[in-house]
Amino acid sequence: AEDLAEFISLEPEDPEGPLVLGRAREFQGDWSRAQAAFEKAASLAPGDPRPWAGLARLRAARKRWEEALSLLKQADAAAGGKDGATLVERGRVQAAAGRPASALEDFEIGIGFGENRLGDLQRAGAKPVVIHEFQEELALAYLSRGGVLEGQGRLAPALADFEEACRLGAAAGCSDSLLAGCVAS
Repeated sequence: AEDLAEFISLEPEDPEGPLVLGRAREFQGDWSRAQAAFEKAASLAPGDPRPWAGLARLRAARKRWEEALSLLKQADAAAGGKDGATLVERGRVQAAAGRPASALEDFEIGIGFGENRLGDLQRAGAKPVVIHEFQEELALAYLSRGGVLEGQGRLAPALADFEEACRLGAAAGCSDSLLAGCVAS
């Protein structure tokens, strides 16, 4: 965090510093400092959906679903309705708030955008690290949707989503017991 603070002091108009600092503070569980960093990033780049999504995650962590969804609406507007990650995040909040139908709708659209973006990155010859990071993000979207489908007892599509997540590299979610439990059910 000290290196990030130095970067921010050297580049005070660059939203990347406060954004990364916000993620670090969020990961550490330092909600108030994470919120301040995300708010700073949002003020520097109001058209970037990532700070709004960060603020939404902080609200969702406190089970303040409507506030989180409102912030994700701002993130979606900032992205022009075309950011798969924002829609997937909204799906996660919808699922946590007990709204599986809305969650699945958001996952479906978000995953579609994500698949298209991944294809664009691969065709453009993006750096492998960029492709890998995007694959991990997309894998988590499949895991999230699979979890909702499994909760509804829709085991075949849940298994398909879990398998796709594993193919994309979500090793943490690809335990044999997860897949076997879904197949056995």
